[in-house]
Amino acid sequence: MGEAYFYLKQYNEAESNFQISFNKDRQDELLYYYLYYLGNINYYKGNFAEAEEQLREAGKLYPGFSEASYSLALICLKTGREMEALEFFERAVKEDPAIGKMKLKEFEDYLAQENLQEGKMIPSPPGG
Repeated sequence: MGEAYFYLKQYNEAESNFQISFNKDRQDELLYYYLYYLGNINYYKGNFAEAEEQLREAGKLYPGFSEASYSLALICLKTGREMEALEFFERAVKEDPAIGKMKLKEFEDYLAQENLQEGKMIPSPPGG
C-alpha cells in the first residue's frame, strides 16, 4: 500500500505505511526495500540527511542495489556534492548497467539545472 501512496505523491501516507512495515519486523528480508522508500520519501520532503542515512543503510543491507545508489547521487547533487554524486551514479551503473541507459539523460539534465541555478561549472564525468 505504501508504494501506491508513494507513486501518487501522498508522501505522509506512504511514510506511515512503510514505517509500520519497517517497525513490525526488523529481521524482514525486505528491510532494505522499506528503507529505500523511506529514504526517497524523506528526499521529496527535503529531509536530505535522514534520506541519505536510510538509503546508505538500504545499500548495505542489499549490496548492488542500483536504485539506492542512484537516489544517493541525487541527494549529493541537492546538497552541493557534485563529485560524490558522480561517484554514486557510476556505482549505480556498475551495479546495473541498464540504469545508465535509463537515467543518464535525467542525471545530466538534473546536474546541469542545479549548476545553472547556482552559476557553477559542471564537472566532467571521469573519462569524459
